[in-house]
Amino acid sequence: MKMFKKFLVVGLVSLLIAPLNSYGENPNHISDDVMPSNRVDIQLRGYFKENRNRIRTFSYEPGTEMFTIWNHAKQLQKTDVRITEAYYYPAGSRIPGNELTYSKNLRDVHFLFFDTEGLSPWRYVYRKEGYQEEFIDCAHDKQSKLCRDNYVIR
Repeated sequence: MKMFKKFLVVGLVSLLIAPLNSYGENPNHISDDVMPSNRVDIQLRGYFKENRNRIRTFSYEPGTEMFTIWNHAKQLQKTDVRITEAYYYPAGSRIPGNELTYSKNLRDVHFLFFDTEGLSPWRYVYRKEGYQEEFIDCAHDKQSKLCRDNYVIR
């Protein structure tokens, strides 16, 4: 009888604790597909998904360290052999949000980022395709194909 009571108590405790951890590290679970965390210093501005390719834009507050942004990017949901890109802009930038969300395909998305005048350049970009992963600070690597050639440090 004692063993049954122990089993019953452990089972009930497990049932009570399980829902608290069911969403991983994000207690305000929106969707792992969109946001890796609910950090207030980094905010989602736009999201595009096509055939499991994911592209997102984020803004970050002044004083947010590069390591924090890199960690944020590493936590984004990714799909093997598909493209994941995240573009990080300083707060106050002109960031593609709805324009990104309503893009029809990847070609339109890349046209939006690289050929649309009036958009602010991004400071950091993260890209994962297959098993290759890159994180670039465009203020220091202006020649990268992932950066707009007009990035200026604010």
